[in-house]
Amino acid sequence: MTTNEFNDEDFFHDLDKNSRLKEVIRNLIYIVKNAEGDVILADTAEEKIAEELRRVGVVAMETWAEERVEKISSTCEKEPSIRRAGKKTLLA
Repeated sequence: MTTNEFNDEDFFHDLDKNSRLKEVIRNLIYIVKNAEGDVILADTAEEKIAEELRRVGVVAMETWAEERVEKISSTCEKEPSIRRAGKKTLLA
């Protein structure tokens, strides 16, 4: 894994661009801060944090996949030798 220089401005800019990821990160922070005041036992906190981290993972993978598809699609559209798949006809 490579380490990238990442400052706070970049971090907040990226979060602003991805509202779903921002929401799950915010939820994780709320759990840590015990914003709702309902987490008294460590087991409860652990369960809530684990659940939210799973959501972070799901959202991160979905976001990665969406961006990858978009990047590949735009690359394919620029390449004249690549055609979109479609229904074949006798003429093609």
